[in-house]
Amino acid sequence: MENIEQKVDRLFSKWDNTYSPGCALALIQDGEIIYSRGYGMASLEFAVPITPHTVFQIGSISKQFTAMAIAILAVEGRLKLDDDIRKYVPEVPDFGKMITINHLVHHISGMRSIGEVETIAGFRSDDVTLMSDYLGLLYRQRALNFTPGERYLYCNTGYTVLGAITAKITGKSLQQFCDERIFKPLEMKHTLFQESHRLVLPGFAQSYAPLDTGGFEREILPHGLPGSTSLLTTVEDLLYWDREFYSGAVVGKPVIDLMHETGVLNNGEAIDYAFGNHINQYRGLKTVRHTGSDAGFRACLLRFPDERFSVIILSNLSTSDPEKSAWKIADLYLADKFTEPPASEEEKLQAVSLPLKSLESYAGLYYNPDADAGPGCRILVRDGKLVRDLGPGYELIPLTENLFCTAGFEDQKIRFDHDVSLNPRMNLLAEGKWIPYSKLKEPLLDEAQLWDYTGRYYCDETDSYYLITVRDGKLWVKAGKQNNLLLKPFMPDVFSLDVSNLLKEPCAFKVNFFREKGKITGLYVTSERIKNMQYLKL
Repeated sequence: MENIEQKVDRLFSKWDNTYSPGCALALIQDGEIIYSRGYGMASLEFAVPITPHTVFQIGSISKQFTAMAIAILAVEGRLKLDDDIRKYVPEVPDFGKMITINHLVHHISGMRSIGEVETIAGFRSDDVTLMSDYLGLLYRQRALNFTPGERYLYCNTGYTVLGAITAKITGKSLQQFCDERIFKPLEMKHTLFQESHRLVLPGFAQSYAPLDTGGFEREILPHGLPGSTSLLTTVEDLLYWDREFYSGAVVGKPVIDLMHETGVLNNGEAIDYAFGNHINQYRGLKTVRHTGSDAGFRACLLRFPDERFSVIILSNLSTSDPEKSAWKIADLYLADKFTEPPASEEEKLQAVSLPLKSLESYAGLYYNPDADAGPGCRILVRDGKLVRDLGPGYELIPLTENLFCTAGFEDQKIRFDHDVSLNPRMNLLAEGKWIPYSKLKEPLLDEAQLWDYTGRYYCDETDSYYLITVRDGKLWVKAGKQNNLLLKPFMPDVFSLDVSNLLKEPCAFKVNFFREKGKITGLYVTSERIKNMQYLKL
């Protein structure tokens, strides 16, 4: 009979070999590591295995450290959370509405995500991005996504600016300040903010993505952007970080208390995001968690504070899902602590077989003009399977008669039903909410109409051009270094820009052309974290 550690090992068994990337794991109970292991390889090229000593980049979990730097400065009176950020970084444009440090901490600033600005402008994922490049794009922006404090929208830009604010106040880089006030006092000997992508660090794992043909390719990490990402650490070092949230021995209880203060919107609605932490409940128990993703690195830090139990998983494989594994581990170790059953039974659902007629009934064009998760998509039947027509096509696997998940992205679920008027509808699960998409008739645009959209467009906020041409009866966009981005029509003047191949996941941006006296004069591009980036026709 398996013991509990063997059950944990089984969760990572597909990586527990010498020919795959994998992860490092640490389980913490009452301030001590009760189980730690490495699975898979830190370097496939040099056959170096992953161990609990392996150094990983932890993506957005880095935000916890940036937030603690801000909390320390706030408690010491060196800044106020209600301060205008332009007091410290005057290069940030005046958007006509004050953005405070508090807005940045809680992702309620309305600022555009500069990472997605780069994608819209045609940057490649492996293009080198210096901090000066990143901030230079920010300083060119002229608009916000929404009024600060109006809503929550996760934004890496805000935490990069928080790092710049820390540097301005202290006269030290974010790395230097955190090293002095956090890393060294906590004896986190293998932890630092990566300020340069050229940094050589002993024990650092490479990051990878699987190839369709088998094997793996390197996922390049071409930047050092301290603040929103770029923290390097080990699961063993994160033990000391985890302990500090109980003791406050180094930074003090007022800082730890502030780290747990969640944000409040202008309308008084509370959100679950605090200082680099999501604070929620799982099966009746309080949780404090964050995940991270950068290049091929994936990470999760999940804490059950009342049970003094934490799960830390750091991975170097782009298709891994540390958060899902962390919940499963918690189910094993806290089985007798939970007061509620699992929130969803969908995990237990298995693929079912549906007749071709049922699949064909779901095919069509679905659209939601206001959805952050994308404008919509076409659903096709291809080779007897239902497919999302993005990039090379993403198969939809039936779980029930009308519930599907996306192959390779099982958390991206789609449910088909009807609205109150019995019109067909597709619902996409995004951040725990079902977003409805209405079914449209396919637009019939002839080649003459397509030529109307062709031409050269310029955006001064990104200093980039779009060249739109017609080829093989379709509209194509050349954006920066990206030569073959396909525009697919939803209706006259409204298209989707397929960027699935760039982001390596199902994704499309919305493109709205606008006219003056019937003549196209420009377009707006909207993504999940950017609203209405304007390109004018030349």
